[in-house]
Amino acid sequence: MAESTIPLQVPILETARLQLEPLTLKHSAGMFRLWSDARVCRYAGDAVDVNGHQITLPARTNSDSDKIIEFFHHHQNQGVAFRWAVVDSAADEFVGIVGFNSLGVAAEIAYHLCPTAWGRGCMTEACKAAMTWLQGQGSCRRLIAFIDAGNAASIRLALRLGMQATQEVRDGARCYEISLADPLTENG
Repeated sequence: MAESTIPLQVPILETARLQLEPLTLKHSAGMFRLWSDARVCRYAGDAVDVNGHQITLPARTNSDSDKIIEFFHHHQNQGVAFRWAVVDSAADEFVGIVGFNSLGVAAEIAYHLCPTAWGRGCMTEACKAAMTWLQGQGSCRRLIAFIDAGNAASIRLALRLGMQATQEVRDGARCYEISLADPLTENG
């Protein structure tokens, strides 16, 4: 899937408390709340638009965060990456995003959560749904995430998902991985 130019058909996924739906401009207000918060951006790394131009984070306007949506929509159309909007089903409220920076035999997961949803287990639930979907695609054997050493909450999440730290480091972030060749365990 990594070199595809076939648009990805991103399904809607439902969990006990959440709905994961393809990220679109419908989620503009929620994305601005997410990306205008310095706590969310602290470990997020750089963001670029579809032309490779730097997007200032924290976002100052909806237009800034809309460029992130457009970036992932473009990459979804290229068949190489995408994001789901994570929506709290009971409140019908955008709480974050989860998806893949790359797809293929090895895929890279990424996630960001609004601080109002921190500590509620939402991202664990969303990531498990994303991992189960990815495993069902059949081609991915290894799932990775690059996490800054200072991002203790994200490291705890990766470990809850069954991921283990590797020796690989990129831009100061350590790689965590899990094999998807075998069925996911209760942790993963």
